[in-house]
Amino acid sequence: MGAVRVLVGVTLRRRWRSVAVLTLVVGVTGGAVLATVAGARRTASSFDRFVEESGTADAFVATDLHKLDVTPIERLPDVAAVTVIDPVAAEVAADKYVPVAASVDGHYGRSIDRARLIAGRRERRGAVDEMAITESTAKTLGLGVGDYATVHTYTPQQVPLLTGQNDPPGAGPTVRMRIVGVERSPSDVGTSFEESAVIVLPSGFLRRYGDQIGRNAGLAFRVRLASGHTGVPAFIRAAQRIYGREHVEVQPVSFESATVQDQLSVLSTGLLLLAAVAALAGVVAIGQAIAREMFRDAVEHPALHAIGMTTRERAAALLGPAAIVIGAGTLTAIAVALAASPLMPIGVAGRAEPAPGMSFDGLALSLGAVAMAALVLAVAAIAAWRFARRAVSSDQGDVRVRPSAIARKLANARAGPAAVIGVRMALEKGRDRTAVPVRSALIGTVVGVVGVIASSRACA
Repeated sequence: MGAVRVLVGVTLRRRWRSVAVLTLVVGVTGGAVLATVAGARRTASSFDRFVEESGTADAFVATDLHKLDVTPIERLPDVAAVTVIDPVAAEVAADKYVPVAASVDGHYGRSIDRARLIAGRRERRGAVDEMAITESTAKTLGLGVGDYATVHTYTPQQVPLLTGQNDPPGAGPTVRMRIVGVERSPSDVGTSFEESAVIVLPSGFLRRYGDQIGRNAGLAFRVRLASGHTGVPAFIRAAQRIYGREHVEVQPVSFESATVQDQLSVLSTGLLLLAAVAALAGVVAIGQAIAREMFRDAVEHPALHAIGMTTRERAAALLGPAAIVIGAGTLTAIAVALAASPLMPIGVAGRAEPAPGMSFDGLALSLGAVAMAALVLAVAAIAAWRFARRAVSSDQGDVRVRPSAIARKLANARAGPAAVIGVRMALEKGRDRTAVPVRSALIGTVVGVVGVIASSRACA
C-alpha cells in the first residue's frame, strides 16, 4: 500500500485548495442537517422539560371549605408539593376579567408552579405591595415591569351582592401593587393569553388585608405528584376520602398542555422532513463534487495500470483524499451544528424551551455524524471503484458512449438542429475529459427544488 499512500499524499498537496473547499462544503451542509435534527429533538421535548423545570401542579382541588388543613394531603406518599390558594373577592381591571386569588402559604411560584422569569425580578418574601405577573396577564392588562396595578377588593358583606354585572364599587381595601417581574408559565405557551391571564397576590398581601376582604369561594389547593399525571386518579380518590366527596372537586392540570403538544409534534415532524430532504440533497451534491475530483485524478490511471497497480489499489488511491475530506468535514459539521444550536428551537417551542442558547445533543450529533459520514463515504467508494475500473476499460479502448435516447427521438422526428444539439449537450455525459455528471446534476436539482418547497411548507 506504499504506492497508495504516495498517490494520496501527492493528490492532497496538489489539490489542497479543492480539499479545503470540499471539507468546508461537507461541514456546512452536514452541520445544517445535524442542527436541524437536534433542533427537532429539542422541539419535541421542550414543553415537557419546561413543565418539569417549573414543577407544575398535576391537580387542582377546589373546595367549599373556608378552613383547610392540608397536612393529610402532604402526608400522602405520592404528593411532592402543595400550595393553598385563597380566591379573594377582588378585581384589577373593570373592563377585563382577570381571576384574582392570593397565596396562603407563600409556596405558589416557589416550591410549585415556578414560572420562568423573563423580565424584572420576583417579589420579595412577605411583600405586601409588589408582585410578579405572568406573561399572559401582562399582555391582557397592558402592564410591564415598573407599572402599577390597582387591586380593588370587596368586603365580606358585598360578596352576596356580586353578580358580575353592574356590581357596586369595592368597599374593601384598594391597594396599588407594583409590578416587579414578568414570568412565563407553561399555561402561557401556545394558548390565547386572555384565557391564561390570572393574578395570584403574594401571601404578604393576604396577611395584611385578608380579614377585610370577602371570598368568592372556598379555599383551593394545587398539588404536584411524584408520579405525575398518572397518579391523578388515585389522588382524586384520596382527596375525596379525606375531605368528603361533596366538599371537593379535583381537576387534572394536564389539559393545559394538549394544544401545545400538538403544535410541537407538527413542528418537530416538519423539521425532521426538512433535515431528510436537506441530507439527501447534500449527499447528492457532495457526492457529485467528490466524483468530479476523482475523475480528474483518474485520468492518469491508465499509466498506473500499465506499471502494475491493481484496480483495488487505484480505487484506494482515489478514495483516500475523499475519506480525509469526509472525516474532517464531519468534525466541522459537529462544530457548525453546535454553533447553530442557539437558533433552535423555533416558534412555540422557542417559547417553551427552558434552557435557550447553546445545546449539545450528543445522541443526535454523534449518530447523525456517523450516518452522514458512512453514507457519503459509501457514495465515494462506489465512485472510486467505478473510476478505477473505467480507467482500465478506457486504456483498452472499450468505452462506448451511448447517445441520448431523447436526442435520438428528436432527430428521428426531424426536430430542428438547435433542439437536437441542445438536448444532446444537456443530457449526454460524454467521455474521458469531456465527461460530466449529468444524472447526479439532474437529481441534485430536483432534490434541491423539493427541499426548498418542503422547507417553505414547514415554515408555513
